[in-house]
Amino acid sequence: MSKEFNTIVALCDFNIINTVCKDIADNKTNREVTELLIEELSELIQAVVKLERWDNGETTLRYNIDEIYNNLYEELGDVIIMILQFIYKNRISYNELIEKISAKLIRYYETK
Repeated sequence: MSKEFNTIVALCDFNIINTVCKDIADNKTNREVTELLIEELSELIQAVVKLERWDNGETTLRYNIDEIYNNLYEELGDVIIMILQFIYKNRISYNELIEKISAKLIRYYETK
């Protein structure tokens, strides 16, 4: 990747990321977005399991910690991209979503 591309990516904010995700999602069906989200979630689970295995001292892993974290960041990014596309394609309200998240966070702090 070019230095200019990396600079642009580093300057991205949520609005830009969300807009690009919407543009990409416009070229996919709801089914495609859903299937890709499921695939990316499963890859994230695998990355999390590798990290957990590393943290538990498993010696049979073929990866070092840098590779594990690199993969984890990549899969987290893929999942976030697909979640944004899923939200857009399924007309999920950001306001309602924020209300649900807020309520859960409040309950978490109340039970803490």
